[in-house]
Amino acid sequence: MIYVLLAVAYGLFMTGVHRKLVARMQNRKGPSILQPFYDLLKLLGKENLSYRASSHEIWLAMALMAVLLATISVVPVRNGIYAPSSNIIWTVFLLSAAQLFVIFAALGSLSIFGEIGGMRAFLQFLSYEGAFIISTLYPVYVLTGNFILPFKTANPVLMLFPVMAAAFLIVMVAQLHVQPFNIPNAHQEIVAGYATEFSSVPYAMAEVISALKLYTLTGIFALLYLNGPLSLPEFILTSLAIVFIISIIRCAIARTRITTAIKIYATLTLILAAYVVVRSHVWV
Repeated sequence: MIYVLLAVAYGLFMTGVHRKLVARMQNRKGPSILQPFYDLLKLLGKENLSYRASSHEIWLAMALMAVLLATISVVPVRNGIYAPSSNIIWTVFLLSAAQLFVIFAALGSLSIFGEIGGMRAFLQFLSYEGAFIISTLYPVYVLTGNFILPFKTANPVLMLFPVMAAAFLIVMVAQLHVQPFNIPNAHQEIVAGYATEFSSVPYAMAEVISALKLYTLTGIFALLYLNGPLSLPEFILTSLAIVFIISIIRCAIARTRITTAIKIYATLTLILAAYVVVRSHVWV
């Protein structure tokens, strides 16, 4: 349990760093790095207000459980990143299930903003999921013949599969709903989108889910592409470097339309599929 709490805390810390970096890049002072912790504590003390007859707490609870289970495979310990013979297929499934549960919660809010945000999130999920599966599973299977993390190679997988690593980072931006792929929660159009009707504990759960996903995805990248498990200082530097890259992308690129996002990720999936076919043919 202590490992999960540490993962939540570090995920919130990375969220604070991300917000601070974005503010500095936009020539603003920005909030404190600890602001996500303050927000979480404030939400836990708020009154829970539900729109009409909505009931999205059960779906958010299931999403939180899914991400917690996925997080267990990449929690930090004294000697580095601990992965107890984690099957990456199971981790990918849990992360995908968590996203679907959040979408169901949005649709269950019975709000037009939540429904539009939920449908956008679902379309975006369908568009990037193929690229996410390929970029996560293919390098593991090629190098080990199974889907178990962690594993060791002579050279970091990042050097062996740079295209897959780049694709993973691009998909990660969409999974975290960061600009330019913050389409499901575009505040200029649909307020907070899928999270508009969340409040109090349910909204706090949504924030924890987002923080845990950030932590888990950076952990997967470290274990998979950087010849993990890394030492704890190496993992911290790696995760903060990824947050820095995501911050640059958020500030440099304007939000896209949902149709554009679908085309981008459909093209990326086709490129990865062609990459797999070509490499397999060369090796045969």
